[in-house]
Amino acid sequence: FCAVRTIWGCSVTKQEILNSISSLNKDGQKYKITVDGDKIVTEVKWMDAVLFSPSAVTDEMREFKFIVQVNDDGTWSEIDESKQVSKRIGAGGLSMNYSSFRGKQISFNKTVAIGKNRDDAEVGIVNITFNSEEYKKPVRDYLTANGFKKESKGFFKRLFKK
Repeated sequence: FCAVRTIWGCSVTKQEILNSISSLNKDGQKYKITVDGDKIVTEVKWMDAVLFSPSAVTDEMREFKFIVQVNDDGTWSEIDESKQVSKRIGAGGLSMNYSSFRGKQISFNKTVAIGKNRDDAEVGIVNITFNSEEYKKPVRDYLTANGFKKESKGFFKRLFKK
């Protein structure tokens, strides 16, 4: 029995995908790929820095999650989550901001500032680039290479989850 059929015969099953996805984790990469039930979760803390400006000091932390639901029929669906926490101390006092997003997004960010990057503990020019597609690609490519297809639902089907 094959959970997924291709033109060439049997492909890997959903369970085989979930059991082997951790092979995408490599030493030195910024992200981690894990399994949570039937979901593949890619997580990256792409900014964790203290930034200095003439008028304030800002402690900035940003995270991104790419969540893929793997289905029994050989398809997958995906959703993005992002979170940003910012604490700023300046002449005007202390301010704290929290924002989060859940949905579909393509995100690109380039930050160049003077500060301290907590990833390498270096003080000086902080140069951080983030592109959400970079973190989605390994999982998408792995699923596609193993015969899975991205689920295509229409607007109303997604809206009513049917």
